[in-house]
Amino acid sequence: MSLQITLSLTSEHFERLNKLKTKSKINKSMLFRMFVDYFDKQPTEFKKLCEGDYGFK
Repeated sequence: MSLQITLSLTSEHFERLNKLKTKSKINKSMLFRMFVDYFDKQPTEFKKLCEGDYGFK
């Protein structure tokens, strides 16, 4: 997975969370925790990001 694709994926997720924030008045720290929680619950997505962009195994 290339860096550009990865950034667009994370950008899409962040944009979705940001829209949610404006709808329900979520503060920035809660938004960050939600973003981290997403990758915590889906470790394969995080692994894909690391392997694709940085070559970590």
